[in-house]
Amino acid sequence: MNVTMASEQAAPTGATAPAARIVNGVKVYGAGVTAVRALDGVSADFGAGQFTAVMGPSGSGKSTTLHCLAGLDRLTSGQVLLGDVDLGTLDDKGMTLLRRERIGFVSQAFNLIPTLTARENILLPLTLGGKKAARGWLRELARTLGIADRLGHRPAELSGGQQQRVATARALVTRPDLIFADEPTGNLDSRSAVTAAALMVGVTLVSLTAIVASSVKASVGSIIDSAIRADFVVSSGSALGGSGGFSPRLERSLATLPQVRATAGIRSGMVKIAGQVTSVVAIDPAQAGPLFNLGITRGRLGRMTARGIAVSKQAAASEHLALGSPVRVTFASNASKTYAMQVIYSVRDLTGDYILPLAAARAYFPQALDVDVFVKLAPG
Repeated sequence: MNVTMASEQAAPTGATAPAARIVNGVKVYGAGVTAVRALDGVSADFGAGQFTAVMGPSGSGKSTTLHCLAGLDRLTSGQVLLGDVDLGTLDDKGMTLLRRERIGFVSQAFNLIPTLTARENILLPLTLGGKKAARGWLRELARTLGIADRLGHRPAELSGGQQQRVATARALVTRPDLIFADEPTGNLDSRSAVTAAALMVGVTLVSLTAIVASSVKASVGSIIDSAIRADFVVSSGSALGGSGGFSPRLERSLATLPQVRATAGIRSGMVKIAGQVTSVVAIDPAQAGPLFNLGITRGRLGRMTARGIAVSKQAAASEHLALGSPVRVTFASNASKTYAMQVIYSVRDLTGDYILPLAAARAYFPQALDVDVFVKLAPG
């Protein structure tokens, strides 16, 4: 086996025992001349609140590693420990109970039951165990993962990215110690894969659940482009034409973590400006200023007030606007408000031509949901 373990650490320094451990793991399929040694003395620790991507070429043993760690297969020799439980000492019934109560699993095919709704699929592990979700937990999961408005839909009515989130919610609903994801982005296009990769990192940070994933198509680093100073983005995909978004509680939860230095949620909506219907984003300027690199040419984003608007250099030139010029904005509710142009920027790939203060979204946008949450980690 030849794999790479790439981790995104979310647990505070000083975390003690690993959530899972494989020690000198050996797995042999077959016997004699036809024997295949899939794992050959593999040892690794997986910490609580850590996202680990297991990478390697086809046939290198990635899936075998995950299956043995998750109790879906047994080692030929060596040890797998979940906390202080040696999986090798459990019988089939004990292994089933451990998987149901302490482990979540997301596969490439998602394995959603087509006749059940998203809500029923998420709750299935609890239903099989004769239990109910903790009060408010399903609602919180759905809001955090951006599928609150899709719970009544069956898998055939969901996009690939939405199915991936339902599968992730199902893995989280029992509040497991670990989640194992076997090629979770393999069936997604590259954009959806970036969203899924970022989402898994965000889930790790918020829940401090260890996530071990094989062959994550989009590396976490690829999420960042030249317009963003954040370390990563947790994206709902709504800005790319999807539906839903994240409860503001996700951003607030991330902001309270000791390993996070700064966070900023971003919202989007449709408005009419200068007679044209266009999309705009809304941010908290003080929060977003340090996380975005928008090529500011006039003004300062961090000092934009609730009565201000930021306009791209291209739009300002087209509309003959200067600092202080009034910009009339008509919202979907037909409410209109005039803002003063306080910032001009040149990099519009992330935001488009107009940036409103978050107060505008709270007052006039139909949904109080963040489409993306940007996160900057603390040094060290």
